[in-house]
Amino acid sequence: MLLFIKRGLIFTLVALSFMAKAQDTLTINGSIDKVFDGRTLCLEPIYPYRSDSPEFSEESVIKEGKFSFSVPVKTLERYKIKFKGDRGPNVGNTFLLLPKKTEIIFQDTLSTYQVKGNDIHKEYWDSIVPLKDGKKYAPYEINKLVTSWLEAHPNSPLNTYVLYGLVEEVSDKEILRLYNLIPDSLTTNSYGKELKFIMDNLYVGKTAPDFTQVDTAGNKVSLSQFRGKYVLIDFWASWCTPCRAENPHLVEAMKKYGNKKIEIISVSFDDKREPWLAAIKKDGIGMWKHVSDLKGRENELSKIYRISPIPRNFLIDPDGKIIAKNLRGKNFLTELSKLIN
Repeated sequence: MLLFIKRGLIFTLVALSFMAKAQDTLTINGSIDKVFDGRTLCLEPIYPYRSDSPEFSEESVIKEGKFSFSVPVKTLERYKIKFKGDRGPNVGNTFLLLPKKTEIIFQDTLSTYQVKGNDIHKEYWDSIVPLKDGKKYAPYEINKLVTSWLEAHPNSPLNTYVLYGLVEEVSDKEILRLYNLIPDSLTTNSYGKELKFIMDNLYVGKTAPDFTQVDTAGNKVSLSQFRGKYVLIDFWASWCTPCRAENPHLVEAMKKYGNKKIEIISVSFDDKREPWLAAIKKDGIGMWKHVSDLKGRENELSKIYRISPIPRNFLIDPDGKIIAKNLRGKNFLTELSKLIN
């Protein structure tokens, strides 16, 4: 009897170990038209800005119309499947997947497919995508609908990914409130970690990350050298029409307050010096600091401040704290006056 119990216990432990391992692995078995035999498919994660999650690219050669991937992963992530060698943002197709055994059946090409065994992908398309219908809803309505969904589904594995999509749409306070509804166990994927980074480093009340870049004359300019003043960090580019439409408002602010009270540091996402300097001259904005590393959208500050669309800006108080973000348009000067007076 004792031997039987021991054997049963060993069997149970082995089974539990196998189950735990299965839950830590995304296994994809797929099929596609045999015309693609011999070509290589790649599975790549799609992470938010500079996630500390490991990057990888798995490959599978198509044989008899079949392919497979096996990836160690513990949480929901977003992936792209594409043909090896294809480049560009619109190649292949993307999937939201949990670590499960999954079957993906492509119809003819990668554009049409069916997912089996990983219902989370279908849940996103059935539950969230309709809420973001721009033809049916205004932006504020979309934000309200998505917020209501998050409130009603705090335990959904989708929630960090969905919440990340609201970062540029609702207030910092609202993002923090919604994030706190999510169980800690569901915030360990790359989108949960990115939300935590943004909240800890780039929200109103946080100390703005210091930086140093060179100005138009090649001199180093650091944010910290302006401690004691209000500083507007403005992200723009010569090729960005909406950015340049904001420049007259910045000029008006400098004329009203002068650089004794406020300093502007414009960070350019240009990759060539000549158009950058020409835009500064044409727009008459040479009275404040302009910096760039001329890496275009890969500017190091775009990574530190998590900048994707521009224009963007951060208003920093004399103690180096962020007190406002994304002040723009006709109300720019009014809001600025309220904050610094």
